[in-house]
Amino acid sequence: GIGRRANEVEAVLEQGAPWATGLIEHVRRELRLRERMGHRYPHLRPLLLVGPPGSGKTVVASTLAHAMGLPIDRIDAGGLSDNRDLAGTAAGWSTALLLLVDEIEKSVGKSVNGSAQDTLLGMTEPGTASSYFDTGLRAKVDISNITWVMTANDLSAVPKPLKSRLAVIRVDR
Repeated sequence: GIGRRANEVEAVLEQGAPWATGLIEHVRRELRLRERMGHRYPHLRPLLLVGPPGSGKTVVASTLAHAMGLPIDRIDAGGLSDNRDLAGTAAGWSTALLLLVDEIEKSVGKSVNGSAQDTLLGMTEPGTASSYFDTGLRAKVDISNITWVMTANDLSAVPKPLKSRLAVIRVDR
């Protein structure tokens, strides 16, 4: 059951990222809640790991994916000028996985293709994610099984609408 998985996830996190105490506590609460709700697989609501460069945010995200038994895919948002790395690729994310969007605060501006941060709003909203319109396929896909983890060095640079959809976890050195 998920209760045993919650214990396993917690143990792997404590071993692989012992400095991430806030994340470990958050994961413990989220997975236990899912267990009480009758869910059979581990899944987390979208996370934002915030901390200074070199604090191990990316390592923590990789450790979390390993602990949960999920494959991980990484998008480097640093310098993204549009949403092309997000939109049109959701079909490949229709199965359970952990998707890491690294340095989300560094994605900049909007283009004719749209902004990465605006695209993430729809992708991380539970109601929208279950029937997300994939622009590449020109069809609706279910991306609700994705465990989203984003990282940022500076919380103030993350737009408020996106922050409102994320559990913000501090990761210190």
